[in-house]
Amino acid sequence: MSTELKVGLAGLGAASRQVAPGFFRVPGVTFTAVADVRQDEVAQWERKFGVEGFHSVEDMAQHGDVDVVYIATPNHLHAPHSLAVADQGKHVICEKPMAITMEESHKMVEAVEKNGVRYIQGHSKICRPSVRKMGEVIASGRLGAVHTINTWNYNDWLRRPWPLWSLQEEHGGGVVYRQGPHQIDTVRYLAGGMVKSVRGMVGRHNAYFDIEGNYSAWLEFENGAVVTAHFNGYGYFDSSELTWGIGEGGGVASDQKLYGPRPIQKEPVPEDEKYAMEEYSLDRLDVAGERQPANQDFFGITIVSCERGDIRVNPHGLYVYTDNGREEVEMSAKATYRGGAELLELQEALEHNRPTFPGADFGRATLEVCLGIYQSSREHREIQMKYQSPSPIQMPAAVAG
Repeated sequence: MSTELKVGLAGLGAASRQVAPGFFRVPGVTFTAVADVRQDEVAQWERKFGVEGFHSVEDMAQHGDVDVVYIATPNHLHAPHSLAVADQGKHVICEKPMAITMEESHKMVEAVEKNGVRYIQGHSKICRPSVRKMGEVIASGRLGAVHTINTWNYNDWLRRPWPLWSLQEEHGGGVVYRQGPHQIDTVRYLAGGMVKSVRGMVGRHNAYFDIEGNYSAWLEFENGAVVTAHFNGYGYFDSSELTWGIGEGGGVASDQKLYGPRPIQKEPVPEDEKYAMEEYSLDRLDVAGERQPANQDFFGITIVSCERGDIRVNPHGLYVYTDNGREEVEMSAKATYRGGAELLELQEALEHNRPTFPGADFGRATLEVCLGIYQSSREHREIQMKYQSPSPIQMPAAVAG
């Protein structure tokens, strides 16, 4: 029988719409509370889902009937809200990035340990079945050690309607904070976790917003593996053109999206205006699981190169390339709703009395790499890492010679 969990949701913005359906898909989980500073928004969720509403995360953590809080507030609030939840003895699932400074991440690691609660880094691509399957192929040892990973994504991030904080670096906005953890989590998981050093550059090439819209990074791992990571959010070319038209979430992009005129966003969108858009209506939340995509989703393209072969994702599994040619590794597992995968991980960790993954140490290490990209770009030098944590994948040893 699954561990019973009562879950509260902190922050009722865009991320909450993606997270909440997962709360209804996991046996043993009950959605009990929400918190947001916007009273009208809280009232809508109370009416729609029968949850208890609070107007601060601190109040929900202290007085709400919750065992775990999923933190989906703006990035600069992740650390204070995680600390408030952990200090009340509640488990924490926190959206990426874990925090926006290393000092904040250290406090979060300490709070989790001090209070004896579990932490899971939310919205990590590590939870995707295709990424886990790549990990299984690597761990089998049949391809030998990982030596190179290339990961690239092109999308329309800077053409989307964002509130002001999403476009301010000091509040954790921009593509390094907002999109970087997706790539860095994935490559750290697949290459052993222990990044030795980072060399990176970020660019600001948007005419309307003074925030970075692209980055490129070179990561060297302690085991000798190297990674190149590139992200471009200016919205001209879309990498789903190279992945069977399938993008993040598993949906198939229309020809209009891929090849038609691009929307232009010239200024931030007020939050009340953003959440009045039809796409954010609570009636559109797929709590019944009726719109679960049939495909694996793609966050751009990731190619893992090992001593005896390469691996990449296809719509229904993996392609593995060896001396025998290309083989297809099919998968029975479909993508789990975001929010649901994290709750399943928490349940299993509690049932088996084991650490969660990705936990607080892993989230801090990914943040360190993202901050290293910023620092390297400013200082035009390689940045050494100090707070890395290993991947749970048992890595094959490299062949000498």
